[in-house]
Amino acid sequence: MAIQIQRKLLSNGLRLLVHEDHTTPLAACNVVYNVGSRDEHPDHTGMAHLMEHFMFCGSAHVPSYDKELQKIGAINNAYTSQDLTNYYIVLPYNNLEIAFWLESDRMLELAFRQESLDIQKHVVIEEFKESYLNRPYGDMALLFNDLAYERHPYKWLPIGKKTEHIAEVNMEMIKKFFYTYYRPNNAVLVVAGNVHFEEVVALAE
Repeated sequence: MAIQIQRKLLSNGLRLLVHEDHTTPLAACNVVYNVGSRDEHPDHTGMAHLMEHFMFCGSAHVPSYDKELQKIGAINNAYTSQDLTNYYIVLPYNNLEIAFWLESDRMLELAFRQESLDIQKHVVIEEFKESYLNRPYGDMALLFNDLAYERHPYKWLPIGKKTEHIAEVNMEMIKKFFYTYYRPNNAVLVVAGNVHFEEVVALAE
């Protein structure tokens, strides 16, 4: 049996996809932005992945993104690839409006605190070291992609080419990257679970 998907294009360009499954008490909310490491400048790699981390550091009207989800027993995470960045929340279906509130606020504007940026830069650099530099043969993927592609942006992984690129990121670079790519018309909102299409459309609008 094929999964039934209903679609809606909002006036601001946001694409909405909804799958109703009334056999579960849960709902999943995914926001997929059409931005990945392929969209980075070769001298400023790792930006999309760093932004993934920074997006959890508070928005215009919500100081702590995770704290609000912990109150309702939700789980959330994100990942970055060469082609996209995906943020997801799984929560009780009757709390779906919380997910819309959080995602709409950080799509509007982030908190842009320097302390948060400094912390996330450190976290990403340590992740780089742990996963690629301080592990036997951990740099194989970095070296392979560099050899496999001459000019294509797949030449580097989402983690970036080197830690120095991450260390050099400043707030102006973060703001430019955010306002360029994290817009409604560059995103797809996918909602699945114990939901009704008309209600999801109303929340989205």
